[in-house]
Amino acid sequence: MSDKETIEVYKQLGKKYCKNIELLYIAELYKFMKLLPKNGEVLDVGCAGGRDTEEFIKNGFQVTGIDLVDEFLEGAKKFASEGRFIKMDVENLQFPSNYFDGIYAAAVLLHVAKNKIPAILAIFHRILKADGILFIGVKEGYGEKRVADDTLAGGLSRFYSFFSKEELTQLLKQAGFDIIFSRNVPDEAGRSEVHWIRIIARKQT
Repeated sequence: MSDKETIEVYKQLGKKYCKNIELLYIAELYKFMKLLPKNGEVLDVGCAGGRDTEEFIKNGFQVTGIDLVDEFLEGAKKFASEGRFIKMDVENLQFPSNYFDGIYAAAVLLHVAKNKIPAILAIFHRILKADGILFIGVKEGYGEKRVADDTLAGGLSRFYSFFSKEELTQLLKQAGFDIIFSRNVPDEAGRSEVHWIRIIARKQT
């Protein structure tokens, strides 16, 4: 992840952040799961406390969760004990090619500088199996900036890259993905200034 200060914010928030998001389930997660093979291998990028990891496990998937915050990983191991959890950066994923049936990256790439996104999408493409499914969730907007958040981050600021749906769609197509589903949705935490882009794509073969 490109912004070390943002990682430090998450380390500072620790369990409090996981508590703040524990009930914010993403409806599109279930659409993503329906596209995966039974008992498939899923990578949960930026797994935090394991909220979504546990949902995948309950639905029969084999899940690897990665994050850079030790306290998040410790909590995830307790909350989603059947998952495999590794401290790893999305910019340097150490997995074999053609390994995962699905990659779930909700609210992760929004903390990465835009000029690094194509390289990350290329890694996603490499480690997905043929016809593998990718889920991405980012905030809608333009440019890059630090933003303070009173609702989930106690007023602390984090680095964000903002996207339009057309911009993210083009990046995915250039990386070798076909778009299956895309939607602009309001924020599950009720922040009126926040709007999300959710895209599900399939690796081209």
